[in-house]
Amino acid sequence: MNTSTVTAPAQDLETRLRSLSRTVVAPLGDAFTDALGAAPTRPALLVEGLGIAADAAMQAGASEVAVGALHECIAHLASLQDEFPGGRSDLLAILSGWLPETRDKEDRQARQAAFRAMSTITGTRYEALYNAYVYAPSSTDPDLCDTAWIVARLGLRRLRHGPSIRLTSMRADETGVDVPRRLTLSGEPLESSPRRLLIPEFCSDPLPRLEVQESTGRFDLVLGAKSPPLDRAADLALGSLSRGLVPRHRTEDRAWDYTMHTATRPAAVQVIDLLVHRDLFGGRPPIATFQLGGGNPDLRGPQFEQADQIDLPLEQRALGLGLSRLGSSEIPRCQELLTHSFERIGWNPDAFRAHRVRVMYPAPMVTILLWLELPGRAT
Repeated sequence: MNTSTVTAPAQDLETRLRSLSRTVVAPLGDAFTDALGAAPTRPALLVEGLGIAADAAMQAGASEVAVGALHECIAHLASLQDEFPGGRSDLLAILSGWLPETRDKEDRQARQAAFRAMSTITGTRYEALYNAYVYAPSSTDPDLCDTAWIVARLGLRRLRHGPSIRLTSMRADETGVDVPRRLTLSGEPLESSPRRLLIPEFCSDPLPRLEVQESTGRFDLVLGAKSPPLDRAADLALGSLSRGLVPRHRTEDRAWDYTMHTATRPAAVQVIDLLVHRDLFGGRPPIATFQLGGGNPDLRGPQFEQADQIDLPLEQRALGLGLSRLGSSEIPRCQELLTHSFERIGWNPDAFRAHRVRVMYPAPMVTILLWLELPGRAT
């Protein structure tokens, strides 16, 4: 059969894909029915690859009419794939947008491939990334919120010796005060030492070799060039407290608050917990969005952040009040870390609602934003 005469219908892409998916089923079934005496009922009976299947069906006795129809469909599919620079992979990505049942599998495989590639490129990887962000009524101003940031970087490994690894940064203003102003979890000034962010009880023992590097008013806490050693993984936990940075109610220029979470190095899993005091934000759950890069999100809300948004699968759950349901095999000491942090700050964990987001193989360069709508002031 001369496939060069086969041309794709002059229709839009979605129509062509749906038509092809319908028409390919009948000739494929006819070919196997002719060859096997009945339609195949087990995956093991299917020959890998449509072209191989067509040739095998012909050799097994299928009619030229049935196999010819199948070859015609194969030609249409090949022509369709050739329209995309990435061929089959690009076509699968497009199909996944219309076929939800394939979306999770395709996305997971792509993100897992990116994890492996970035592990090789950077020479590093994490077993797990954990971020917790906590909102509480301000201890100094009834119109504001205090916030806490608690993170754990688990199973950090070097796959080869390389440059230093930045864990966190502080930027000081002219007075030397961290901007935005942060404190230790116990409420003490950080001054110019990001080491004070460490929660040593939840770091590896012995602690990996850490250095503070200063550059134009910025202080970086970094792991040295050979830390951790190639034969050892490192766990690191950090936390800070900020007073009165977030309004409790909607203002003229601010209707939402958000937290941003970006996997700067490859990780097998990322878990984010948002803990919100029961007296804040009317008990509304957060809205999660994905965005390429960082930038400054629009404080009017996620509906105004359409550019550079992408659609990725994630798990999002409300875990009720307190810390009792926050156990995780991927973050083994999660509850213990949060309990310790709440005790240092002086907050009652039973007064906080917990929301969890979990992403397998978080994509490089993609930021997860968790949005909370600010309520209007009661009149």
